[in-house]
Amino acid sequence: AQRVLSIPATNTCAERIFLDSENTIKSCRRRFEISKVNQLLFMHRNLSTLRELFPPSVEQIKIEKIVALQQHQ
Repeated sequence: AQRVLSIPATNTCAERIFLDSENTIKSCRRRFEISKVNQLLFMHRNLSTLRELFPPSVEQIKIEKIVALQQHQ
């Protein structure tokens, strides 16, 4: 809980979030609603914690590997 609820000593995290949001909005050409962008940013910034809380199944891992391979082609 301390790791999730702690307040960072610098604004680096906030700057990264703003940069991520800028990149997300630009890449999607503003097609998303603000709430959807906020949800995506939350998931992106907290992906490691989410994976600890909800580990992926073997099937999900296989799908992620296939998708990653397709993206690199």
